[in-house]
Amino acid sequence: MLTSPRLLASSTFALLLTGAAACLAQTPPAPPAGIAIPPAPAAALPTVNGVAITERDVNAALAELNEAIEGVPEATRRTQLIDYLVTLKVVAAQARKEKQGEGPDFEARSRFIIDKMLTESYLRSAVAKSVTDEAVAAFYKDQVAASPSEVEVHARHILLSTEEDAKAVVAELKAGKDFAELAKDRSQDPGSKGEGGDLGFFPKDRMVPEFADVAFALDPGKWTETPVKTQFGYHVIKVEERRQTPTPPLAEVDGQIRTYLARKTQAELVQKLREGAKIEKK
Repeated sequence: MLTSPRLLASSTFALLLTGAAACLAQTPPAPPAGIAIPPAPAAALPTVNGVAITERDVNAALAELNEAIEGVPEATRRTQLIDYLVTLKVVAAQARKEKQGEGPDFEARSRFIIDKMLTESYLRSAVAKSVTDEAVAAFYKDQVAASPSEVEVHARHILLSTEEDAKAVVAELKAGKDFAELAKDRSQDPGSKGEGGDLGFFPKDRMVPEFADVAFALDPGKWTETPVKTQFGYHVIKVEERRQTPTPPLAEVDGQIRTYLARKTQAELVQKLREGAKIEKK
């Protein structure tokens, strides 16, 4: 069974972490009070069998192992990355001596990994060029213009099983009883009963037509004097407020827009490249 390079790297790094954890467990004594301890210098970059480990190598390892080292303390992360790179150099050198980097299977895997890295780099670069602050703002503006806000109402209701019960509630409302208190006491809707019949804001198409038609015809502060019959029973409805659907600010949807534009950019670019390529199926 073939092991992915990322998984292999994570496994090797885990071995290094085990050794490091053992060392870290031996906590040094605290310095005397009032004595400042200078920060430890950054770990030097070694040379392994004449091959120098560079900052680019450290950065590449960090990018590849970012998820694996999330729990590693910042103070020891660089040292462990360098130790990991030393291990790679030593083991890889021995593998070359044993000619394990030769053969069609290894060459095929190498081509796949290189092609994958090139593809990811190319698409990442294309997204960086395409998904700019200006592009995000323009997309947001177009979407707002293309999606005019709709009316929503904020309503309460009291649900009864019979018309007689509903008419009795209407009579109590006319006598001055509080709508929310009556809903808590009489309503048979378990979802809104505890909230005084409060249904919050909703657009017209969210409710059954019989209920929505009446609710959207009421003025704020008014309630239905004639119970409204639906498949659920008889409703006494009160409208609290009416508003236009609020448009979320750009800052709130910025991340979603960037994700959408990134995927769109990649999909369109890949499709264009595939259409321009000579692909033959045998």
